[in-house]
Amino acid sequence: MAASSLKTVRGFVFGGNSYNCGTWMDKMGSSDKAGNRGTPATPRDGSAVELVGLSKKALCWLASLHEQGKFPYGSVTREKKNGTKIMWTYREWERKIVGSFERAFYVGLQPYPGESRQDLVHRRGIYKDTFGSSQPWADYQLRCNFPVAMVAAPDMFDPSHAWTALQKAEELLLGPLGMRTLDPGDWNYNGNYDNSNDSSDPKLAHGFNYHQGPEWVWPLGFFLRARLHFAGVVGGDAELQRTVAHTRALLAQHFTELQTSPWRGLAELTNKDGAYCRDSCRTQAWSMACILEIEFYYSSLSSGRSFYNLERWQHSHGLVTSRAACLEDRGFNLSSPPRGAIRKAHHSCTPDKPAPVVEGYATPRTPKNCRYEKSRYKYDTSTQHR
Repeated sequence: MAASSLKTVRGFVFGGNSYNCGTWMDKMGSSDKAGNRGTPATPRDGSAVELVGLSKKALCWLASLHEQGKFPYGSVTREKKNGTKIMWTYREWERKIVGSFERAFYVGLQPYPGESRQDLVHRRGIYKDTFGSSQPWADYQLRCNFPVAMVAAPDMFDPSHAWTALQKAEELLLGPLGMRTLDPGDWNYNGNYDNSNDSSDPKLAHGFNYHQGPEWVWPLGFFLRARLHFAGVVGGDAELQRTVAHTRALLAQHFTELQTSPWRGLAELTNKDGAYCRDSCRTQAWSMACILEIEFYYSSLSSGRSFYNLERWQHSHGLVTSRAACLEDRGFNLSSPPRGAIRKAHHSCTPDKPAPVVEGYATPRTPKNCRYEKSRYKYDTSTQHR
């Protein structure tokens, strides 16, 4: 069992050990042949960056409730082993985290006097994945978790440092549909997940690399939200508009995926560079939810227009070109067919008999032979769509 505690010097929650999986990256080895049974692939013990951000957010919320008279408790007390007690208000605890975070987690572009463990620094201009891990080298790994902290607690970050780290993540971690779970330059990286791998390679056997490179979809939502937040802070309206346009182009690929998937959903993960992964859940709730959050966030930046309505409106006025727009140009109707038509199409298909075309719409074939039939009709930009 992994225990959690509190570092009173910095205010970070910490816990776990090298024998347990402490966060969502929870792959535990199971191969006797490769010798990884009972060994966690990614312990992430110490203070995980996203948990620090989420705890800071929770403290801010509790402090605000107390200050508004909506929550009766305004502080916590901890008793040490020697019997002395420490009392922090929620606001004090929050400020302690904010005051310690950058110094503990940011790896600057240049070394500085007193910088700890320069020998372990592989990338600069990034945020550490953990702080105080029992495996010190793991602190310095570049992973996709820090944008979660950025979204939860943006005021914890120096904006220029945050923007530099997001650019590094775009360069090194961004895939077609998801985020690489580990820097490709890391010796543990392998982007292809195969849970049936029965080799003697301990880094791969029984899918040991589940979170060591494969591109998960849900973290992309936090990465994009973090970019939209910090773009305007560091570069004003011009940078924000560039980031909005880039976000729109990136999400067009998800729109295409939604329309061409027989599940009408987004997968758990993909293999390297967006390749199909047979061991991935074909549609997963948090993949969908985190992309939907971008839709909501984007809408707030676009005068209340929904993202894809705006996409279609802009395309109809010649203002944007994307994969979704290209599908429209090729004659696909990207609105949803009547629910009954989709149900009928799915119920009538078998591995040897693809689903029939629903007239006027692009409809799915079977998972084995999934593609879209060309619609008979052009997309009508004059009609109102959901």
